[in-house]
Amino acid sequence: MMLLPTYPMAMKCILCVDDDASALELRKLLLGAAGYSVLTAGSGTEALEVLEKGANVDLALLDYMMPGMNGDELAEKLRRTHPEIPLVAVSAVGQLPQAFLNILDSRVQKGTGPRGPAFDGFQRACALRKRSGPERRGPGKRSAKNHSVRGR
Repeated sequence: MMLLPTYPMAMKCILCVDDDASALELRKLLLGAAGYSVLTAGSGTEALEVLEKGANVDLALLDYMMPGMNGDELAEKLRRTHPEIPLVAVSAVGQLPQAFLNILDSRVQKGTGPRGPAFDGFQRACALRKRSGPERRGPGKRSAKNHSVRGR
């Protein structure tokens, strides 16, 4: 029997945004099993609607390549409307545009698991909110350092 580790950020809410329904379902299952509450959105527009309805989100995982509103456009809108939410790109694209990276708190290469380095990246981004709260930044107030998390 495999036991999942206990993480200190349990019961935080993660919003996963991806146009790939199977990837969303997998993230929901894995993150839910690790103790997170998980909301999913199949598009950038749907993600904004979830937040407009009052969802209390502690972290957003964003795909980069989506039809309609792509990840960088969504990230820009989230920075303006919800600057307190840490943003993490989860993308198969190896080299994301620098402008997108500048908006993010972290990134994870798609295909890495929820345990180990990728999950540590999620925890680091969640910890940003816990340490500093919503006032830590607003549009244009980005950290000079982006954390890259890659599988081993």
